[in-house]
Amino acid sequence: MVSSALPDGGGAERDLLELPSAAELGFELRGDEERYARWLQITDRTILFPAHEGRPAAEHRFDVVGHPKAGFQYAIIFAFHPATGGDDDFTSSGADVTSISSDVPASSGPQSRTGGRERGNSAGADGGGGCREAEVTILREFQQGPGEMMFVLPSGAFDPRRHADPLAAAQAELCEEAHLSGGDWVDLMAEGAAAPPEVKWCRNRMRPWLCLGPRPAEVPGQREAEEHIEVHRVTLKELRRIIRSGAMMVPSIAACHLALDELQLRGLI
Repeated sequence: MVSSALPDGGGAERDLLELPSAAELGFELRGDEERYARWLQITDRTILFPAHEGRPAAEHRFDVVGHPKAGFQYAIIFAFHPATGGDDDFTSSGADVTSISSDVPASSGPQSRTGGRERGNSAGADGGGGCREAEVTILREFQQGPGEMMFVLPSGAFDPRRHADPLAAAQAELCEEAHLSGGDWVDLMAEGAAAPPEVKWCRNRMRPWLCLGPRPAEVPGQREAEEHIEVHRVTLKELRRIIRSGAMMVPSIAACHLALDELQLRGLI
């Protein structure tokens, strides 16, 4: 249960996930008018706000963006490469990591399609004996908003013409952007939970995935013409430094923290 730090009235804790919804509080959608559409759609949205803290009920207008052709669904992927060398080596040379035991319980995010061996060691070091620390594949990509090369996780839109489901979209994006495939896939959201919205003024929702032990794709996917991407593998120490540097986009930062929590719960770091 997600609980409030403050007592509710008589001291009983409140489950914050059970608080009233926007509709229950009296928010009402009064209108959506499309103002612009190309890759993204800009909508002029009118919302009736309820009376609150002495202020009367009133209508407010907002610019809301989203990608309707993707059903407002996106995937973002944390590609984890466990440490190699030593007794706790997660991977075996050659094949994708599939059909292996799951004796350590996962978090509330259900694992999709394949099992995953709950072993690994992030304390390895590059060098002698072929040992290598656990690493993560991240991208450095030109971001048109800030106009900068920024660090991100592989991510992209769900396309109903190409993808059977959100997991297929995640797998395709990892293949296209990072040129990786295979591995074990874990949905990082709680079972039955919706993907979180990208930002408050956006309808897009980004579902975070953890991919354990991906391999180089035999046939890498084709990147879009406007994607200027560098692929990097970094240690967890370097990843944490990048997260705090201001050089990583916020959705990727959030997905990194969810994935790191999951890896710790599984005993993989």
